[in-house]
Amino acid sequence: MWNLVVVLGLLAAVAAAVATTSDDCSHDGHIFELEPNADVSDVTCEIEIQGGRICKCFDYGIHRGVTVRLDKADFEKVRATRGIAKWWPVRDHVPAFTGNAAQFAQHARERTRRLVVVDGDDDGGGSGARANVTLSSHVVTQVDRLHAQGLTGKGVKVAIICGGVDYEHEALGGCFGPGCLVSSGANVTGSHAKPTDASIQGTFLASVLAAQPNRLGFTGVAPGITLAVYGLHPAPGSVNMPDDVLVHALDRARADGADAILVTQIGTSVSAQDDLAKAVDRVVASGAVVVAGASNDGIEGPFSQAAPAMVRSAISVGNAQAGVTYGIDDVHQGRYRVSGSAEMPDHEATFDFYAAASFETGTQPLPQESLELYALSFDADATNGWCGQLPDEFPDLRDKIVLMGSGVCSHRDNVRQAAQRGVRAALLYQSSGGGSPRVPYFHGSARLAFGVIDARVVRDMLHALGSGSRVTVQLPPADGPTHPLLVPSPPRTSVPAVEASSAWGPSWDLSIKPELLGVGEGVPGAWLRGYGVPDFGTATAAPLIAGIVALILEARGPLDPATIKSLLVTTAEPVMYNNGTGPQEHLAPVAQQGGGLVRAFDAAHCTAVIQPCSLSFNDTENAPRTLSLVVENRGEDQVSYEISHLPALSVYAFTPNDTVAQFPAQLETAAKFAELAFSHDSVSLGPGQSVTVSVTPSPPEGLDARRLPLWSGYVAFNGSDGSLLRVPYQGLSGSIREHRVLHVDAASVTYAGESVRAGATVVLPPRGSGQVTNLTLSVRSRSGLAEIDTRLISVTSPGDGQGWGRQLHGFPMAWEPQLNMEQSLPSTPMAIPWNGRLKGGEYAAPGEYKLAARALRVFGDATNDADWDTSESEAFRIEYARA
Repeated sequence: MWNLVVVLGLLAAVAAAVATTSDDCSHDGHIFELEPNADVSDVTCEIEIQGGRICKCFDYGIHRGVTVRLDKADFEKVRATRGIAKWWPVRDHVPAFTGNAAQFAQHARERTRRLVVVDGDDDGGGSGARANVTLSSHVVTQVDRLHAQGLTGKGVKVAIICGGVDYEHEALGGCFGPGCLVSSGANVTGSHAKPTDASIQGTFLASVLAAQPNRLGFTGVAPGITLAVYGLHPAPGSVNMPDDVLVHALDRARADGADAILVTQIGTSVSAQDDLAKAVDRVVASGAVVVAGASNDGIEGPFSQAAPAMVRSAISVGNAQAGVTYGIDDVHQGRYRVSGSAEMPDHEATFDFYAAASFETGTQPLPQESLELYALSFDADATNGWCGQLPDEFPDLRDKIVLMGSGVCSHRDNVRQAAQRGVRAALLYQSSGGGSPRVPYFHGSARLAFGVIDARVVRDMLHALGSGSRVTVQLPPADGPTHPLLVPSPPRTSVPAVEASSAWGPSWDLSIKPELLGVGEGVPGAWLRGYGVPDFGTATAAPLIAGIVALILEARGPLDPATIKSLLVTTAEPVMYNNGTGPQEHLAPVAQQGGGLVRAFDAAHCTAVIQPCSLSFNDTENAPRTLSLVVENRGEDQVSYEISHLPALSVYAFTPNDTVAQFPAQLETAAKFAELAFSHDSVSLGPGQSVTVSVTPSPPEGLDARRLPLWSGYVAFNGSDGSLLRVPYQGLSGSIREHRVLHVDAASVTYAGESVRAGATVVLPPRGSGQVTNLTLSVRSRSGLAEIDTRLISVTSPGDGQGWGRQLHGFPMAWEPQLNMEQSLPSTPMAIPWNGRLKGGEYAAPGEYKLAARALRVFGDATNDADWDTSESEAFRIEYARA
C-alpha cells in the first residue's frame, strides 16, 4: 500500500508522540532540534531549569526536538543545553483562505463563480449520485486516460492537513472511520475546535483530489484513495499559524506512514536553512513526495513563490488556463408532453429550466397551467427573421408559451417586443454561437414570465413540432425543488496558458520553480453544504497533481521522490507565453511554467527517467561551465533519442528602477535566446542502459545584466518510441550578489502601529514580564535576504565598547526572503517586535537609541562587509513600564 499525504491550506500537525502544553510559542518561541542520541525528557528538564517554558516536545524517527518559550530564560544558556543541535525562532505564517462556517456566506459571494447550497438530508445521503461527467481539467491533463485504464489511486493513503474537511458531504463519502473515504484524523493544533471541523478550502480541495460520485456527476482525480484528515485551526482571534506547528505536521504525516505530502501556499517565503524547509527536506529524504501550490502572487513577478513550494526538494505547482471552465447553476425541472402525431409516439420528458432572477423587477410569475409550445423558428441554430422588429402578422400568443432564440440580437430585445404583443411566457435559448444557458438580466421590467433552457432540449422540442406533434409545457413553481447542475463555459484562451495570478520563480537560490503546471481555474468541487467553483488558483492545481501522483503510484508501484518528480516534469508540455493579450510566438519562460502543463498518462507510462529533471545555471558569477543529465531506459525495448534545444523567452527580473518587475505591467521580455551545446546529438539505449549527456550553455547576448535577465528553455529528447521528453533549464545574466537588498531608509520604527518620530519616547513592557510589546522594527527589503541582523545603537553613549551596537535577542536570523519588495503595490515590511531584550538575555537600559538592520545579500559572503547592506532608524528614547 502506497501512502500519499496531502496538506491543504497549511501544514499542521502534532503527533501522538507530541506532548503539548497550554503555552503559545508564537511569541518569543524557538524550535530546538535535538541530536540523534539525545533524550527528549532530559533536554526538556534542563530547559525548564533555565527558565524556558515547553510548548511542544516531539519524537519521531526522522526528527526529534522541542519548542520553547524563552521570555524569562537566557537564550544563550538554553542553546548551550547538552543535546541541542540546531535552533530556529518560531515565526508565524499567514495561510491562504481556509474559512469556517461563519465566514462561509461572505466568502462564497466574493470568491465563487457559482455556488449551490444543498440543505438537509439531501447533502449527506448521496441520492442522485453518479459519475457521468468527465471534467475538462481531467481531459487536458490526461487524467481521463488513466481513469479509462481503471486507475483511481486504489491502495494509496492520503493525509489531508487543513482547516478541516466536511466528511459528511456526499462527495466525500458521507462518513468517518474505517471503510469510509475519510478513514481517520485528528485536531492537531490543540485548539477547542473539533478534530474534523470543516473549512471551505479543505473541503473543496479534498474533493478535487478524491471526490466520490455525486449529484453533479464528477469525481476527483484519485477517487480510490483513502484520506486521513488532520484539522488545523488557528488560535481564537488569530489568522496566523506558527511554524513549529507546521514542522510537526510534516513529521506527523510521515510518522503515520505517508509517502507524499501536498501543501498549498502558506503566504510566507522561507530559505533553504529555515526550519520549515528543513522539515520538507527531511520528509523528501525519507522517501516522501512533497507537492505544493506555488501561490497566487503572480502579479508580484519573478521570485514570488511561497513556502513551502520554493523549497528545492518540493514540487511547486503553477496554475494554467486550459480547457473548459465550469459554473454551477441551481436549476428547476420542467416537463413537456408530445402528442397527436402519427409520425411520433406520445411521450413525456423532463428538462432543466433556468428561472428568471428574482431581482428582475416586473418579471411576471411563471404560469402553472400547462401551455402549448409555439416556436418562432423550426431551426434551433438559425437567427430569428424578425430580429429587431416583430412582423405585423404576429399571431395572438397569449395562451401559449413561446420558444425564442437570441440570434444576432439580444434576448432583452426579443422579450420586450414579445411582451408588447401580449406574450405571457417564453422559453429562451441561445440559437447561434453555442454556449451554456444563462439567464439574461434586463436591468428593469421584463413584463413577462421567462426562463432559459438548453439548446439540446430545444432541438428535441422542434423535432416534435416538425413532425406535426402538439407540444405542451408544464413549468415548475418558482419555489419548487431545485438541483445543482454543472454548466460548462468556453475556454478563456485558444491554447493553454499560464494564469496571470500564478506565482513566478525562480527561488532566491535560483532553483527552478515552479516545476510544472496544473489546472486551477473553473474547477468544480464540494463546498460546505453544497458545491462551488472558487478561485483558489494554485491551491486548486496542487491537489490535481497530488492525485496524479497517486495514480502513478498505483500504476507503477513504489517510486522514490526524485523519480516521480522527473516523470512529471519531463513529460509535461510547455505552453506559449501569454501576457494577457493572447498567445505569443515563443514559449513562456521556465520561471513562469517550469516543465509546462502536466500530462498524467505520459508520466505514468514513460519508460525513460532523466536525472536531474531540471538544470539551473545560476547567475553569471556562480555559473557552472557544464551540467550533466543521466538518461536511463527503464523499459523493455531499445529506444533512440534525438537531442535538441527548445528556447523560451528571456525576461528581465528587475525594472530599470531596480525593483522587481510586476507582471504583466512592468515585466519586459526579450526574444533573445541562449545556445546549448550537447556532448551527444543522439543516444540509443537498450533496456536498463543509461547515458550521461553534458549540456554547455552560451547565454544570450545583448541583455542588460544590471536588470538580472532570466534566460531559459528546454533540452528535448525525441524518442523513436514516439515519446517527447523535455528538461527545463534556466540561467541568469548578472550578479545577484551585487544587487542591493536594503535602501538606506529601509528601517523604521513603529509604536502601536504609528511611526515613531525622531526624539519620541516609547514605553516598553516591564522587563522580563513576557507582555507583548507595541514597539516594532520594520525592515522593507528589495529582494530576498541571505541573513538579517539587528542592532541597538546608543546615541548618548556611542563609545560603549560594543562596536556596531548591541545585537537584539534572537539575531542574527538566517535568511528572510520577502515577497514585499518596493513596488507600487501596498506592501508589508518585515516586522520585528522588540521588548528591549538583547542577545544574552539582558535588557537595554533606558536611554536614547537607534534600531538598525543589516542584511546579507543573496550569495553574499558573511565575512565581507561589502556584501552587507545597512539601514538605521531615527533616534528615539525608550523607557519601561512599572511591573
